[in-house]
Amino acid sequence: MERTYLWACVVAGLLAFLCRFGAAGRAASPETDPTSDRDGTHGTGRMVALFVPFVLLLLTLPKSGAVWHEGGQLGFSALIGGLGAILAALPFGKRNDAPLHWATLGVASATIALTNLFLRASLFDALFGVAAGWFCTTFALYISLPVTVRTGNEGGRLAAGAGMVAALAGASLLGELRDELTPERANGTWTALLCAFAGVGALFGAGASVAPLSVSARAKQWVPYWVATLGSGLALFLLASRTVEDKRIALAGAGGLLLWPLVHATFTRNGSPSLPTVAVLTLATGFLGALQLLQGTGVAAFVVGLWVAFATLGNEPTGTNDNHDNTERASFINASSVSLVLFSTILLLWRVFSARFADDLRGVTLTDQYALLGLLLGGALPSLLANVGMPNGKATGAKPAAVYAALLAGAVFVLASPGATILLFGPKCAVALLIGLALGVAYPLANRRASMLPSLFATRAPEAVLFLSRTLALAERVFRSS
Repeated sequence: MERTYLWACVVAGLLAFLCRFGAAGRAASPETDPTSDRDGTHGTGRMVALFVPFVLLLLTLPKSGAVWHEGGQLGFSALIGGLGAILAALPFGKRNDAPLHWATLGVASATIALTNLFLRASLFDALFGVAAGWFCTTFALYISLPVTVRTGNEGGRLAAGAGMVAALAGASLLGELRDELTPERANGTWTALLCAFAGVGALFGAGASVAPLSVSARAKQWVPYWVATLGSGLALFLLASRTVEDKRIALAGAGGLLLWPLVHATFTRNGSPSLPTVAVLTLATGFLGALQLLQGTGVAAFVVGLWVAFATLGNEPTGTNDNHDNTERASFINASSVSLVLFSTILLLWRVFSARFADDLRGVTLTDQYALLGLLLGGALPSLLANVGMPNGKATGAKPAAVYAALLAGAVFVLASPGATILLFGPKCAVALLIGLALGVAYPLANRRASMLPSLFATRAPEAVLFLSRTLALAERVFRSS
């Protein structure tokens, strides 16, 4: 049954992606995002991105023995993630004003489902590899964009894709790392439900988006959301009733689906962006409610529901370059929307860390100095990483040497910063670090910064914390047994 749900997710995700051909084939309005110019600004990013997945695979191949074995799944999963990111970033014809997030969600859900189907021997490494490969490829594409369009629909689509994969990978792990209060089911059951939830939501949103509807532009923005909400919510309810006989997961998913419009309204109320504090508190409240409802599995369903709602609700029109105020306002709203869902994704990864290393953290007292250090480091890390070796891009994108240098610097600092924290202070500081990273995503919003690069880095750092903590825990066990 679980494999059937995962295969259904793969089919639904790929169908959602194929619907993008129909959306892209329509004539785009002349008042579209400036990223619609096909002037070769993506040339460098495409060239680097094509090599990144294969470089990651070569770096992780074993020195001797069989290539396809449990320890080599990290490289193959990174290859899958990188190829998925390239597929999700492919442009087709003239771009619409909407970035078609539902197509990216379809590719992301299909990628995670395939990983759960074929790389279960070492699922933690496989899911980390998929997210790492997707991020590295996305990062190469993002920094090659001109600065003027990084905060537009193109940059938002790339950043959202990395967040979707991170959220679905974390949800898959929470489906496997069952909490004590979560009903026990067969291995992979909860994960299959969550993947199917995302894939079906992307498919319903895609179908409603490409369907010819004679309605106003405002109503057309909401039709895909309501179709995806009703379709995916009902599907999750029916599947949960049949498979796990526990409807709380459907309740948590519905919470994410229905809460997102309220969060989005805080940035569009009265025609101007509102205080992001309200949105952050609303998401944090919903997160805690889902945690109370079904522990880690409830949190996973809630965040996946947020991504489905975000992908199908649509963006604010960016207007033209002649109307600078409207373009700047729309760019801020769209970038803030992506950052807010990434904020919830980081909270989800914090829950993954707490569930995975529950035994190591049992009885650990988080003293004031560790909490203060972790929060300060986590809050400052996203903005710091976004300014380390980042090429300006100017009007035509960055040069190849600058892209490679930025990619190397970003990879080193993303691993080195949390790695040094864990080595020096242990898991007790890593918990506060993850909460600080979530706050680091909200900080640029409060200062009206539309850049999504800090949020993009913030989603990678928690996964680095998870991977490094697992590696250190395994090394400690080997050392004690020797």
